[in-house]
Amino acid sequence: MSKHNHSHAPSGKNGLLISIILNSWIVIAEFIGWIMSWSLALLSDAIHNLSDVISLILSYFWEKISKKKSDKKHSFAFKRAEVIIAFVNAIALILIWFYIIYEAINRFYLQNIEINSSLMLIVWFIGFLWNAISIFFLFKEKEDNLNKKSAYLHLLYDTISSVIVVIWWIIIYFTWYFIIDLIASIIISIFVIKSGFGIFKSSLHILMQWVPENMDIEKITNDLKHINWIKDIHEIHIWNIDSNDVFFSAHMLAWKNTDKDILIKTINKYLHDNYEIHHTSLQIETLKCK
Repeated sequence: MSKHNHSHAPSGKNGLLISIILNSWIVIAEFIGWIMSWSLALLSDAIHNLSDVISLILSYFWEKISKKKSDKKHSFAFKRAEVIIAFVNAIALILIWFYIIYEAINRFYLQNIEINSSLMLIVWFIGFLWNAISIFFLFKEKEDNLNKKSAYLHLLYDTISSVIVVIWWIIIYFTWYFIIDLIASIIISIFVIKSGFGIFKSSLHILMQWVPENMDIEKITNDLKHINWIKDIHEIHIWNIDSNDVFFSAHMLAWKNTDKDILIKTINKYLHDNYEIHHTSLQIETLKCK
């Protein structure tokens, strides 16, 4: 005997679309700035912003398809698309930034590298301003799902990296130590790779259908065993299908005279109130009374 609860898919908002437009301009500006200034830090920022634009576009696409209802061939609709997109984007981000570190190390062996530090400042200001506006629009939406959180964090780190770039610009402008540009690109890369691994870990956790990190399956099992009529619990599974929806399934061994409807309602209320689990599939097995 089972019971299923359902929630609504997140609705699309304007934050992602505005961020896509602004960050596309940042990418163009920084690539032009890199070509004219030969700054690896600007190239790092440009590639990072490009990955953000791709992530934002995919996130926007997911927001659209997530509204589609389930049908005979797609019983869960397209909820998992969010996690797949975040997973792929995290891998791409990590690989790109490892390349930036590799390029920075190679440049240490080059001689007479000169950088147009004045142009760096102009491009930095454009990137910083538009990133700040994007963060403003995504701040309230960042907890909607894993994709928006990923996009928000990427833009936040972009803004931080832009601040680092201007600090390096000031040092380079007054000292002409152009090697600082390479050091800056490595520092930014390490900073972003760390955040990329966080998104990779979270999305992999969901794709593998592991127990959500904030839940203790043994504690939940022991607590449920204290509910009246329950003799034993087995075949327990707890998993996410996206960053919001948690599913719970289990087989319950109850006494023969147990009111199964009341028991299911009691279990669902406990899971809802204590763990925000809104989707359950419960099979009640009966045991003869002594």
